[in-house]
Amino acid sequence: MARPGARVVRLGVAREELYYFFAKLQSVLSDAKDANTRAAVQTTLGRAFRKQGEEQKAEAAFRAAIDLADNSSPGKEAATQLYELLHLSVGQPAPSFSATAISGAKLSLRTIEANHLCSCSGARIEWIA
Repeated sequence: MARPGARVVRLGVAREELYYFFAKLQSVLSDAKDANTRAAVQTTLGRAFRKQGEEQKAEAAFRAAIDLADNSSPGKEAATQLYELLHLSVGQPAPSFSATAISGAKLSLRTIEANHLCSCSGARIEWIA
């Protein structure tokens, strides 16, 4: 088990690294001339802001990436991330869906009781009663 003091040092280092990460991305963003590069940096910033719980900054970064290069790979990724942020976050209403289970049973949002949770990870979906 780590000493409490050692843990604080690790958190401090992580914060310094995070600060460096944001500063470096801002530097790359200001130096980049290519719209695709700028969109990629904005998308990366958006994901980082989202992980930090700063949803307004994340939304602004995703929108900037889309404005810079909406048909590029980073622009499309930003659009996907923005949609998830605005429509698929915790507390948002679940989107309507229908699917067929391995057993052949038909599933839809209407058939699921309110006390069930869905945990999605990649292509795997787990139902928790």
